[in-house]
Amino acid sequence: MRPELAVAQCVVKELVRKKDFYVLFMFLFVLLALLSSQTFFHLEGVARYVRDLGYTMVMLFSFIISVGFSAKQIPSEIETKTVYPLLAKPISRSGVVVGKYLGGAAVSLLSFSVFFSAYAAFSILSGKGPAAMLMAQAFACGALFLVLTSAMSVF
Repeated sequence: MRPELAVAQCVVKELVRKKDFYVLFMFLFVLLALLSSQTFFHLEGVARYVRDLGYTMVMLFSFIISVGFSAKQIPSEIETKTVYPLLAKPISRSGVVVGKYLGGAAVSLLSFSVFFSAYAAFSILSGKGPAAMLMAQAFACGALFLVLTSAMSVF
């Protein structure tokens, strides 16, 4: 296994160990359940705004996870002095940075995929879900945004 991928794998394991992801997922689940149960006086077109608010929450929570995990990777390694044994291994400094970026991008995409699948399930179960092509475009654009956000946070 390449050393950069090993570093990225450690970052993904950190996502599983921390509570941030689970708390935001439960909050999103409750919020989507509340949004999908509202009828809003039986007005036409309100469901679209409810779906937009749900997608906005998915993007906001994914953004929080992306920036939170990506931005604190290298400073926390330096602060706890765990970067020195890591650099003693056969990996360069740029390899550590690339590994931290790949891990941050993987964490961002993993959390976004879980959040988006919950959003898609609630959107489909609530009745008038958007078209499959529109959902695919929203997922692709959101994923690209989070990968770029992860890159800017690490670098």
